[in-house]
Amino acid sequence: MKTAAEPAPSMDSVVVKDLADADEMAMTNEAQLSNHFHLLRQTLLADVPGDVVELGCFRGTSAVLFQRVLAHYAPARDLHVYDSFEGLPPKSEADGDAPLEEGFCYATVEELRDRFDAFDAAHPTVHEGWFEETLPEELPETIAYAHLDGDFYDSVLTSLEAVYPRLAEGAIVVVDDYVDPSVLDHHDILPGVKEACDEFFADRPEEVAVLACGENQAHGYVRKQ
Repeated sequence: MKTAAEPAPSMDSVVVKDLADADEMAMTNEAQLSNHFHLLRQTLLADVPGDVVELGCFRGTSAVLFQRVLAHYAPARDLHVYDSFEGLPPKSEADGDAPLEEGFCYATVEELRDRFDAFDAAHPTVHEGWFEETLPEELPETIAYAHLDGDFYDSVLTSLEAVYPRLAEGAIVVVDDYVDPSVLDHHDILPGVKEACDEFFADRPEEVAVLACGENQAHGYVRKQ
């Protein structure tokens, strides 16, 4: 762990726009990053214990934001990112006609680190491999904030099963691509995400709420009870 520092004054969110503009493949947008900025900041100011994790980091746009917020508000905490760095795994039946195919979202560790360097952010701890291989042994003991971006049913369910037991009370989980058509009139192109979340939380006290983040995007939001 890094050495703790005195609490920092409030930071502005200009970095959100800069990161969105730099995301050449439009894997995220300003509204999504803004959600993360405010939710992570809120978690840190509430002093929820634990580190920050991102499961499915691609080239690191969201992860850079997490690191910048951590550096400002909680430099003693660590950021861990997890990715196969081989692209997406095969789909399952639960993913229906999802337009993403095996191998999509391929990025390299070097591209990830280049994004951090471009924004003068310290490199995170990188865990390379499929989730079922890395998560059981390589997650931090306590997690304050988790971003799950696995795209497919199996990846999201595996992520939830691994992360949930390590969440501190009050920890926040944000799940990318959680679309509930009964709440938002968005095109649900990755139905396996919602199915995995709804299945996992069916017998748990938390419920998944929907966060709008752009014209056709939504997040799932959970706060650990």
